[in-house]
Amino acid sequence: MTEPTPTVLFYQKPVPLDRAAHRNSKIKLRDPDFTFAGQTNSVPVTTLEFPRAATEFPIVFAGPSVDRLMPAAVLGLRNNENIFVDAGGKWASAYIPAFIRRYPFVLAERNNGQDFTVCIDTAFSGWEAADGQPLFDEQGQETPWLKNALTFLGQYQANIRQTVAFTAKLHELNLLIAREIHARDAKGQPLTLRGFHAVDESKLTALPDAKIVELFRAGFMGLIHAHLLSFANVAKLEQRLHQRP
Repeated sequence: MTEPTPTVLFYQKPVPLDRAAHRNSKIKLRDPDFTFAGQTNSVPVTTLEFPRAATEFPIVFAGPSVDRLMPAAVLGLRNNENIFVDAGGKWASAYIPAFIRRYPFVLAERNNGQDFTVCIDTAFSGWEAADGQPLFDEQGQETPWLKNALTFLGQYQANIRQTVAFTAKLHELNLLIAREIHARDAKGQPLTLRGFHAVDESKLTALPDAKIVELFRAGFMGLIHAHLLSFANVAKLEQRLHQRP
């Protein structure tokens, strides 16, 4: 029995990025090393990612409670196993979720989500590399490389707000129900993935026409269909699991 990981914990030692303390710090991205994500079986995805993510991963809704669910890409059928990261740390699919691409940076919420602090995981293998990218220039200003990373973080956070609105509407319309995924490992032993929710198609089709139109005009119907179609990827996950050494 396994469950999608509700909180991804590969940020081991995040500290606030500080212009003074990190004036001379450097970072080297050891691409394509995704070893840090190798032991998480799900990561959050935003609605902007649905068109790409839904072609490769099952997209479910997971969270600490029914009223705090968020979309997540399922990356493995067992606890502490991401079957899209191979033994060499390479990512084994065409799409990499933005949650993973933003590493080792992350935004930490302050003032109940009204403000954010940029943090960096100092446990990252490329942190303080002698031949890495400097974060600040000689004048103490952000380098173009760091500016690009911060722009990506800002865009990701904006996408999170849009995703929250989508999930809130699904909750408001009572469309999400608990669901399980059933599969088998390479030895034929059954695996059950639970602890997540999905849209109930019967509840969706039973909505009044006005609510259907509301979902359509908000751009939510396409997202719902992408989510439902993504469950076809369970068979791909099972096949990939069987091919692992």
